[in-house]
This record gives sequence, C-alpha cells and structure tokens, in this order.
Amino acid sequence: MKSNSKRHLQLKINNKIEQYKILHTYLELENTGAAIEFAKKIGISRTTLFQMMDELRDAGIKISYCYLKHSYFYSGNRRLFINGFISLDEC
Repeated sequence: MKSNSKRHLQLKINNKIEQYKILHTYLELENTGAAIEFAKKIGISRTTLFQMMDELRDAGIKISYCYLKHSYFYSGNRRLFINGFISLDEC
C-alpha cells in the first residue's frame, strides 16, 4: 500500500472512531438533542447518524429516544467501548 493511501485510510478510520467516541459520550450523558442537533454535535449528517446508530443496534446495543429529555440514550446493558486508535503497519 502506498504511503499516501495508507495514511489517508488511517486518518479516515481514526476519524470514524472519533465520531463513535463522541456519539457514545452524548448517549451516556443523555444529552443528544433531536437527530439533526445530535448529528451536528458529531459533525456528520443526520443520515450518517442513523446509519451509525443502526450499526450499533445490529451489534445488540439498544438505543432509544426520550421525548421528555429530547435525547437518545442507551436503553439496555450493552455499551460501545473504544480503546485507542488504529494504525496500519507492515507485517
């Protein structure tokens, strides 16, 4: 893999990880706001937000919306856990 292409992929993956970290933080705090507001907090589109939450739901993480708090939140026992960043190295 060329150095530029490798670096671009690494940045892209790390950016996605950072987005999931932000998503997780707001879900934990139950301070997301409505979907469009939540997406803006993460720096993504509303569509991407729903795709990310669907991926988490597919992994068995329950996410619900509270109309009183105007916030998404974890509604089950499973949570997202991210540890560290991705690096691409030669083997």
